[in-house]
Amino acid sequence: YRDALGRFRALTVKRSGATRIDSRVAVAERNLTLRLALDGVASHPDYNRKCGISNARAREAESSASAEPAGNQEDENSSSDEEGNYTSRNTSAAARQGTYLQIKNKLIRADEFWEDTEECLAYLRPIRRAIKHADERRCMTGFIWPMNFSMTRFYEKQASESYVGRMPLAERKRGQELSDSRWEYMHSAVHSAAYAFNPRYVGIDHFADPTVKDDVEDVLMVMLENNEDMVAAALDEYSAYSKKEGRWARPLKWMRAKTLEPHEFWLQEGSHSPILYQVAPRLLTYVDSASGGERNWSAHGSINSDRRASQKPKTLERLVRLYCGQRLYDGAKLRGPAARKAAAKAAAEPKPYPNHEEDWSSCDDSDDEVADPIPHSEADLIAAGKHVKRL
Repeated sequence: YRDALGRFRALTVKRSGATRIDSRVAVAERNLTLRLALDGVASHPDYNRKCGISNARAREAESSASAEPAGNQEDENSSSDEEGNYTSRNTSAAARQGTYLQIKNKLIRADEFWEDTEECLAYLRPIRRAIKHADERRCMTGFIWPMNFSMTRFYEKQASESYVGRMPLAERKRGQELSDSRWEYMHSAVHSAAYAFNPRYVGIDHFADPTVKDDVEDVLMVMLENNEDMVAAALDEYSAYSKKEGRWARPLKWMRAKTLEPHEFWLQEGSHSPILYQVAPRLLTYVDSASGGERNWSAHGSINSDRRASQKPKTLERLVRLYCGQRLYDGAKLRGPAARKAAAKAAAEPKPYPNHEEDWSSCDDSDDEVADPIPHSEADLIAAGKHVKRL
């Protein structure tokens, strides 16, 4: 078959890694992409000959596969005792041939297997997307709360009785419990406060959730050194910001909010709110994951090789700092094929934030869909465009 670059590749079976979070999903997606090719190989007459399977045995296996449901079949080379334990009764060669027939009839040529694969991929897609966003080099602190809120709502719907699919209800409820427990374990008041000050979600009533309101007040009390007067003034500034009153009513600000980084928006547009001007950029630039530490460990591992294992820790720290700094400098100067390729891809397709996805665009607890988290009227946009043209 041909890969994404048009090169010929051998049709092989890949195993998922034991320590890679995303490898099982990637292998399942690869299987779906190559489903027709795998079906062609399994349907070829040479498949049985290469596996040492006689024609009579292949016809018997196909007839039994079509007569019984895929989920209730037993291996023809095994028998079960009274307790239900399966034991092999034939030789290893016969067992191996039975495995080949099982792969052919119960996996590759069974529609139920591919339907289950697609269903599992759809079930795991929100988790995978959240992990990928958390591993980015950008600061995603302002998006953690809406991301997990949308994920919680998704798994609540999956665990409902109205779910249409083959996944058992017990497994779906277990997935919902794991999602809720993970969010409860990792939740911090900083997540709620950063979400409230994120300009991408300014059109949403953040304080409709009392937990978010309490978290914002707690964070402001800590960052403003328990000065209640300043906290009250900061809440007043937040009220004007969330309602787009005063200088926040200018449409040009919210047009820039869609293109600027959240913390850059506050640094450039929030100077007329002096208290939040000091608080919001700090919140929106807090480290949100351990991905930076993982990259640091990788740099240490590549530098501290077997031949250089005797160097002092201080020397190793300096070398890692030089290595990481040089990579950042090369990326800024677009030096090296990897940096140029990444820059060309970013210029062609700007990487969106999570709220640009359909299922993350709304953090409202109601069932009504929010079309745009930063709503504007057409007249406002036309007026802002004329103002920009005059400038």
